[in-house]
Amino acid sequence: MVLRRHWKRFRFDRMSNRAHWYNDLFHQVSVYGIASGYCISASLLSIINKWAIMKFPYPGALTALQYFTSATGVLLCG
Repeated sequence: MVLRRHWKRFRFDRMSNRAHWYNDLFHQVSVYGIASGYCISASLLSIINKWAIMKFPYPGALTALQYFTSATGVLLCG
């Protein structure tokens, strides 16, 4: 009796996993999409930051302004 109950639950779990394979695929795609978006954003930010520091007349002030803005964002967002 107990064995039969576990077997039905096992069959149901296998069927639900098979029926929702697209959820796993969507999760993988979203994780890789977020990771690649982060890499692209970080590389562009690095390039733009280097260009801005070269063009700005006071690079030390620009760097301090960037750090201050980041610290303010961290304090506000938690």
